[in-house]
Amino acid sequence: MPDWRPPLKFAAVALALGLGCVSLTRADAPRKPTLESIGDQVMCLCGCVATLNHCPHRDCATVAEMRPVIAREIAAGKDETTILQDLAIRYGVQVLAAPPAQGFSLTAWILPSIGLLAGLSFVVVVVRRWRKPRPAPAAAPATALDPKLLAAVEEEMKASGMTTRD
Repeated sequence: MPDWRPPLKFAAVALALGLGCVSLTRADAPRKPTLESIGDQVMCLCGCVATLNHCPHRDCATVAEMRPVIAREIAAGKDETTILQDLAIRYGVQVLAAPPAQGFSLTAWILPSIGLLAGLSFVVVVVRRWRKPRPAPAAAPATALDPKLLAAVEEEMKASGMTTRD
């Protein structure tokens, strides 16, 4: 039975692509921030588990508090990255909708790719085992039978009136 090993080149390329996607999302050129663009990247802290722009509460105190802070930062001429960093310092990292791709939070970016690769490898192994033809059971050679047992069976058949084929 051949030993199946996942192709290391495939795994290396997939990991590089996954990490490349993470770095590309962070390598965007700084763009002019708007209240809407920042509001989509910041979580509302009232407990609704929605971004600031999509908070379902009509008179949310968190939205009423954070929007003027963001507007002041935009008016001060800060870029989007700086505003998000200031909000993370003021309210904590949990205010960011996407965890920063550094330190322990980097696992949130890497683990889905690793899980996808592991799942894909598992599926490939299972499908290959299903498609592999099973060997037919080998018939026992006729010489493997005990001659004494054959003679006893033939005598028993003669005694019972059955005939043997020769």
